Amino acid sequence: MKHLLLASCSALALLAGCASAPPSTQPVATPPAPNFSAMEDSLLQEAKRLGNLVSTGALTRLEAADQLNARRLAMVGPHPVDDEVFRTYRELSRQVQYKKITQDKLRNALMAKLEAVRKGYAVLEPKPLKPPVFTNMLLKIYERPPL
Repeated sequence: MKHLLLASCSALALLAGCASAPPSTQPVATPPAPNFSAMEDSLLQEAKRLGNLVSTGALTRLEAADQLNARRLAMVGPHPVDDEVFRTYRELSRQVQYKKITQDKLRNALMAKLEAVRKGYAVLEPKPLKPPVFTNMLLKIYERPPL
């Protein structure tokens, strides 16, 4: 009987060892880094498309701004710098839509905001892991270097 019990315990120990898989020796593949430059270009194309809809009267400026923001958030998610710049962009767009300011004043105010953000971003520590795609897209429109 002792011999049978010992054999059963040995078999159980062997089976228990088989139940756990050996550790994988293959490295885990890391996903490729996002292409933020391509995201900026995609967002710029969307801005142009929405701008055309505004010019035909199919969308208001605010509707276009909100759709562009939805695209930005879907593409890259929230970003502290982009969130701040978008709030300014939307407010200026609202003022143009309701004829409180001209398009030239929007441009000047937005360029001033972008320059202020550039100065703040230069000393920001730690910098966010992902670049501000929306802000860099606007800088590209105004022919300024990205942050």
